[in-house]
Amino acid sequence: MKHHDVTALDDPVFQWESWRVISEDATRTPGAVDATVKILVHGERSVAAAEGNGPVNALEQALRQALRPSHPDVARLELVDCTIRVVESRHGTAGRSSVEVSVTDGHALWRSESVSHNVLSAACEALQKAFTYGLLRVPDGVDDGTETSPGTPTRPELGPVCRLTVTARHSGAALGRIVATLNSIPVGELTYEVSGTARARAELVVPRADAALARRRLDRMVDVLTVTESRTAPH
Repeated sequence: MKHHDVTALDDPVFQWESWRVISEDATRTPGAVDATVKILVHGERSVAAAEGNGPVNALEQALRQALRPSHPDVARLELVDCTIRVVESRHGTAGRSSVEVSVTDGHALWRSESVSHNVLSAACEALQKAFTYGLLRVPDGVDDGTETSPGTPTRPELGPVCRLTVTARHSGAALGRIVATLNSIPVGELTYEVSGTARARAELVVPRADAALARRRLDRMVDVLTVTESRTAPH
């Protein structure tokens, strides 16, 4: 996979207008944070809110939703890593923090870094540069070399497919979170069953080429307990 470092962009696809991050309910899942963002895209305001596992993840999820109406291809971008470190801390003065994010579109990986006295300001700038780069770049034409064996199940609209079985803690929003987490990954079939033990079982059919990405996204969900993959799926 190709790798790039993003330094500066003369013409970002959006401008930050404001952002807000809140984590104040002690009864919620540890790490759960709410973020609300306001951005300007071609002079038009877009507002979105989202919940994430930590402030940077919440900002990234809200930014993704705010960009989706004008840039639906934001769905192909995935934040794969975020590193925060103190780069300056002098006695009697506020330290500065560096935020580095790594984003991929499945073909290339790029990193963006920003430094600020406010760690969330640094995160916003790093996300702005990384998402702008991803939305403006032309994806490389890559043949992933995937071969289909004679016994591989297929669906005309999805191609080769496989089945993922997900066990999760049931809540009123669990199914919605699973669907939102899958985002742009096509789903040919989805079932959701709740047992009497407050556990839920979801089964979904996804393209074989997207199975690994779907598993990574689902594994990061707080509600999800296990994700297993079956090489066979009904036609």
